[in-house]
Amino acid sequence: MQKQFNFFGIIAVSVLNFILISCGEQQKSPFEVTNQEKSEPMSLEKSSSGDFIYSSVPDCYVETYLLAGAGNNDLSKASLVGTVYAFAWGDYVYVKYHITRDNCYLTEVHVYVDDEKPSTGAPGQFDNQAYFSEPYPTSYLFQIPWRDKGWQCNTVLYVAAHATVCCGGEECETAWADGNYSFRDEGISKKWGWFFDFMICCYGD
Repeated sequence: MQKQFNFFGIIAVSVLNFILISCGEQQKSPFEVTNQEKSEPMSLEKSSSGDFIYSSVPDCYVETYLLAGAGNNDLSKASLVGTVYAFAWGDYVYVKYHITRDNCYLTEVHVYVDDEKPSTGAPGQFDNQAYFSEPYPTSYLFQIPWRDKGWQCNTVLYVAAHATVCCGGEECETAWADGNYSFRDEGISKKWGWFFDFMICCYGD
């Protein structure tokens, strides 16, 4: 009888531990995922022709390429210089830039975040901006409060992330986070650039 009790006791403890671990993983902040800075972005894949294809949006967490020099949205001319992450956690939407190309850095960044598509492709008119001086950073994080904007859980937001990236002694270039919308195709601007959408997911709300 004692052996049977010990057996079922061990099973019960194992099940409880599994539940606790699973819950802990579910409530883990998605910001911790961004520590894998140089991994392949989850929201983009390459076709057989080598082009980037956007997929799995809107999602709770988007990770996409930061591309420079892709005039006319021509990805064959694009230079991969970094990664952009976007997600909501707690009371904030986070948009993070991370430069992955050697000897490159940020001199300025501009971000648009709203529940409506942008009405302009001019980054200087975006609400969220930052300008840098030496020592220039290779990463930058925007922390944008969303609850006071009237947005709700499961609201779909549109994000346009622009940067000026300089590499060594080379000329600085405009860079945009790749996305499933282009300013030109949407009739917003004749200039090149993209934006993407993602959803506010509320954990434990």
